[in-house]
Amino acid sequence: LVQIFSSSPCIRAVPQQPFLATNEIHQVVLKYVPDYSGHRTHILTAVDVSSKRLLNVWIAHSKAEPPNISKTYDMRVPIKEDTIIAKKLPISNPYSIPRTFRVSSSRPEIVEVGEEVLNINGLGSTTTTLYFNNVVRSPVRFEVCVSI
Repeated sequence: LVQIFSSSPCIRAVPQQPFLATNEIHQVVLKYVPDYSGHRTHILTAVDVSSKRLLNVWIAHSKAEPPNISKTYDMRVPIKEDTIIAKKLPISNPYSIPRTFRVSSSRPEIVEVGEEVLNINGLGSTTTTLYFNNVVRSPVRFEVCVSI
């Protein structure tokens, strides 16, 4: 069994569990969610789980830029116990071919995304649900970015 490890919480293998390695070429899917702006270098390692032997090392260079904010919303969540507010977020595919879109929240403990991966036909549209969790019991203002 082989497991992939990363030097940064921004990059992780999907799935994170060990997988069976054979002599064939393997494709590993990585999830990259930067929590910074700028350039960074990340180290990825493949380790044999049973012998704890290092099998391979990769260096990944990344560049993350601040998102282009196209819409802003002011959302007021009442301070009540166990209140969750659900709002629909429309998403359109401006391309003439089918595309896959990933929706994520910068503060998932406050705003959860219902369906994170959306397959939208060319020039089509759909909606995903945003769930606003009431995790604070006093008036406060948060900034949460929802990225598509």
